[in-house]
Parts: sequence; structure tokens; C-alpha cells
Amino acid sequence: MLSLTGTAIADGVTIGTVHRLIQDELTVQQMTLTSEKALQLETKRLHQARQSAAEQLRQQQQRTSNPAADEVLGMHLQMLLDPELLDNTIATISSGKCNAEWALIQVQTKLLDQLNISEDDYLRARTDDIEHVIRLLHQQLQSDNTNLADHLPTKLHDIIVVAADPSPAELVLIKQRGASGLVTEQGSAYSHTAILARGLNLPTVLAVPQALSILREHEMLILDGHHGALFAEPDEAMQRHYQQKTIAYQQHLSKQKTLGQVACQTQDGTAIQLLANIEHAGDIKNALDAGATGIGLLRSELLFLQEQPGLVDDEQLQYECYTRLAKLMHQDGKALPLTVRTLDVGSDKPLPQSSEKIDWYLNAEPNPALGLRGIRFSLRYPQWFKIQLRALLRASQHGHIRILLPMISMREEILSVRRLIHKCSMDLKAEQYSELQADAIELGAMIETPAAALAIRELLPLVDFIAIGSNDLVQYTLAIDRKNDNISRWYAPQHPAIVSLLTSIISAAHQHKKPVSVCGELASAPDYIPLLLGMGLREFSVHPGCLLNVKQQLHTLDQAVCRDRITELLADSASQP
Repeated sequence: MLSLTGTAIADGVTIGTVHRLIQDELTVQQMTLTSEKALQLETKRLHQARQSAAEQLRQQQQRTSNPAADEVLGMHLQMLLDPELLDNTIATISSGKCNAEWALIQVQTKLLDQLNISEDDYLRARTDDIEHVIRLLHQQLQSDNTNLADHLPTKLHDIIVVAADPSPAELVLIKQRGASGLVTEQGSAYSHTAILARGLNLPTVLAVPQALSILREHEMLILDGHHGALFAEPDEAMQRHYQQKTIAYQQHLSKQKTLGQVACQTQDGTAIQLLANIEHAGDIKNALDAGATGIGLLRSELLFLQEQPGLVDDEQLQYECYTRLAKLMHQDGKALPLTVRTLDVGSDKPLPQSSEKIDWYLNAEPNPALGLRGIRFSLRYPQWFKIQLRALLRASQHGHIRILLPMISMREEILSVRRLIHKCSMDLKAEQYSELQADAIELGAMIETPAAALAIRELLPLVDFIAIGSNDLVQYTLAIDRKNDNISRWYAPQHPAIVSLLTSIISAAHQHKKPVSVCGELASAPDYIPLLLGMGLREFSVHPGCLLNVKQQLHTLDQAVCRDRITELLADSASQP
């Protein structure tokens, strides 16, 4: 028996036989073109390839009925049709006097270099999307008429597909043909392959090194999507163990389905609000089906990557985007809250715009984590911020939109934003938006810096709600980069300083009668949920795929017992010499 590990993506346990999906490598050679006619022909070939690739994606969209798949395929279509991608490639053909394939490689390299400097996992994962879209263009340019369907059996029941790095379009086909699981050699938890695998409920383990070389065709494989584990040619004892786990998991899913529309409360009857952190519109249906009472966090910079090019400086496009999301957030005639975090970018999280748009765009900062980012960026470039605020104010007429400010560290930042909102409101009313009620839109602050946590009592009177960004708050407080393997073992959310800090934030919010949620990973961590409950937290904001797990755990907890546990932890910490 051989065991392998990777990144756990989509929960579930499955047993099946291996089908290795091996696709031909694309080879690209540089050609030097000397005549103007030859260069014009390459440009024509590029246009034709773009049209054919776009049509292929549209057809795949029409064949899927899954909202998450439709959303991701639509995003790839937008990337493909981005005029900047086309213009840059044509310019490279002309300046480099080269063939379209070689020009695409040069453009891809520049795009990947820009994203790879980012410290944001989600933005770095967009490199996969660029590679998938440009690969699709290469296939069309090289008249590669073979497609994934030619490499896959018609029926994949009880089959686990092993591939290098399938695109979202390919993943949709794998699911449609009935695969019971997926293993890939590449990918990350933030890639659209991962997002889509969760949306399709396909048990998946990503980033298993050399999986295609190690695993053999038709051999038996156990895939544990919860722990990111694989077992090839398992012995009988292992098979029996996982057959029982499979049955137990299916029973677990059946039980969870009954929780979807059941009110979330603890064992002793304490009411809990469950909110969802979403990445795209396709997540909203999953969140509402799981019983979410609102969206606690929408990272607006993700929309700038997923929606139409030019969104950053087009108020109307942003308005339409926020309005579409707000309208989806209606249930039983009631508008549920949609919390939009304003643009959170920096030199490590670049906007998808050309360098002419923003002067620092390609200027790497010596320490981006402590640089021009979040609310600092927005206040430094109010021309972009006003566009977003105006779009949000207009869209608030169609639903319950809340504005959340990232990386707050002082009260002056909130006051500056309130002045900008007032100015935008007055301007909009003068432009025939007389029905706009700017005072009705709620303004919140992300508490993710130690400064904000320590100054919480000064900040609370200025906002309507707060959201604790536990990921950054923990690493800034402990001075530990959780992504640095050399020191990540010291990343300890249970550290007495963290417990004390979170307890004081939540307590202060309750005293000021302001809603407080936790929207970082701690809110869905099984070991930490009882601690948060004991601290007094009554709003948990988590990924849609975690909602039912969190609700199920909360139903088993007694808040008084959890509160006593926090009291003991703090007392033990205080008594230590």
C-alpha cells in the first residue's frame, strides 16, 4: 500500500479506480517574421483563435447548470476577451517580429510575474487562470482539434481522475461524466479549480507531487478529501475502514441537509448568526441553502478580477455588479445583508490595470504587508475610492448593502471615509438620485491590526459594526508569518495574548451594542469555535462550504461551559510567573 498527501479541497471520502488523464504537451517555437504581410497574418490568426476559444467557452457555459461553474467559465471568457490581452499580444507580434504563439508566451510571462509578487493567496492563484486561458488560445492557434472528451471514458462512475492541472472547463466535464473524485499534481486552495471542485461537491485532493507518475492506471485508490490523503492499492483492513467512513460520511451529509433551514443556536438555546464569506456570485445560492443569514465578507478586489475589464474606473459597471449581488440576497421577501469590503490592494496585490493607471503599480515595496494597502490605498487614491463608494451607495437602493473598511488602524481613517461618503451622497443627490439615503447604509471596520484592537473603544462610536479579520490580527500580533514554513509552528491562535485580545474586542463591541463577527479562519476551526463562543461571539462568518459543519458543532455546545473555559484560560495566563 502506498500513501500520498496533498491539499484537501473538497470534503468527502471515495474509493475508486484510477484513470490517468494525460494530455499532450504544447510546444511553442519562436519564428522570426520579416515581412509586414506575415505579421498581419499572425494578427489575423490570433483574432480567429480568440473567436474560436470564446465560442468553446460559451458552449461549455450553456451545457452546465451549476452556478459556480457558470461563474468561473464566465470569468475565463472575460479574461479571454480582455482587450488588453489582445492588444498586448498584437503589440508583441509587431515589436518582436514573431509568431502569435511566441508573443503569447511573452505576454503570459509578464502577467505571471506581476501576480507572483503578490503575498495574497487568491491573487497568486489567478496565475492558473491565465495559464488555462492562454493554453486554450494556443490549442486554437495550433489547430489542436483534440479535446478533453477524447481522453475521458464516457462514464466515470467509481473512477478517480488523476490529472496535472485541469482547467475549470475540463473539471466541469469530469464531473458531468460521473467521476467520484479528482487528484491533481498542481493547484492551490484558492485556485478556481479548487473553488469549482467545492461547488460541484467533487471530493478532491490538489497538489500531489508526481501523482501521474506514481499512480498506475486502473489501480484501486482511496481518496480522503477531508485530510488530503490518498491510499493506492489499500489492504483489506484499510478498505473496510474507509468503506465504513464512506457510509458514515454519507449519513453525515444526509443529517447536515436537514440543518440547512434550521435556526442556528447552541445546545442551551443561545441564538447564533451564521454569515458567509463569498468569492463570487455563485457562492450566494450555496450560502443561502446552508442557512446563512447574510454575507459577512465579500472581497471586492476579487470582483475586479472576475468581472469585465475596466471595472476599477467604471462606476456603472460596479453599480451593476453590486446591484446584481444585492438582488440575489433576498429571501422570503426580506433583504439580507451583503457586506462589501472596499478595495484591499497593495504593491503585493496589484489591480488588474495597466501601469499608466496608478503610479506605484509595479513599484514593489520593501515590506508590502506594512505598506500602502487597504484603507491607506483608498485614501491615497480617492479618485478610485469615490467611484466605488458612489457605486455602492447607488446599489444600496436594491438591497441591504453594508460597507466594510479594511486595515483600519486609527479613528481619523474612519472619519475621512465618512466625509467622502457624505460628499458622494450630496453629489449623487444633485445628479437626480434624490431618493438616495446615504445615512441608511451601514459602515463597518475590519479589526485586523493590533492598533485597531487596542483602540477599539475609540473606533466603535464611529462605526455601525465591526468584523475581526483573525488571520492578519493573529500574525500581526504574534509577528509570525503563517505562510513562512520556518516559523509557522509558532503561529498559535490559542496564545494567551490572542485570547485576551479577542475577548476584549468582543466585550467592547457588546458594551457599545455594536454587532461583531469573526470572518477569518478561526471562525470555522473546530478547536477554536468553542473559544469564540466562550468569548461572547454570536456572529460567525465562514466559507459557504463550512456553514453546515459550523452549525452542527454549535448545536452541540453550551455557551456557559465555553465561557467558563475562557475564564480559566485567562486566569491561568494571569497566574503564571
